[in-house]
Amino acid sequence: MTVDDVQAKIVVLYPFTKFRPAFKLAELQDIVVETGILDFFTFMHYFYDLLEHGYINEVTIGSEKKYDIATKGTEAVEFFCNVLPTEIKVKLRNAVDGVASGYEKGSDVRALVEPAEKGYVMKCGIYEWNQPMMRFEIAVGDKKTAQTMADYFKANPTEVYKGMFQLFKMPLGE
Repeated sequence: MTVDDVQAKIVVLYPFTKFRPAFKLAELQDIVVETGILDFFTFMHYFYDLLEHGYINEVTIGSEKKYDIATKGTEAVEFFCNVLPTEIKVKLRNAVDGVASGYEKGSDVRALVEPAEKGYVMKCGIYEWNQPMMRFEIAVGDKKTAQTMADYFKANPTEVYKGMFQLFKMPLGE
């Protein structure tokens, strides 16, 4: 697919208008490059140009480096959005939806088991729009118990979340 300079810049900025609060660079790259609209090198060229000129901001959420659209970038998309053919907008929206589907209504429950020096570590967390609401790690002696606990957490995250607050004698909502 051939796009000119203005279209390429809007292609890089457009996904930000469809997803909040911010993208990891790899997520944005997947959206744009996997759709076939821009190749990797062209994407990176325009991404860093837009970052350098203040259309995209680098933000830190938790310990992760992410990127969000700046006011200047939003204004550019609003002004130039009509230069993108509908086919490109649809491809980008579908790709954004694919990334967003990993965040069920903005929520994401993660639980995994990793080998540790002695036994296993169960790493769990509840995230809202990829921002941690609760994260914890528990060392467990055997893999089967760790996996059972991780599966329970994935199936019952709100119950575990409430239980943690009760354990620390903290009222919910404060």
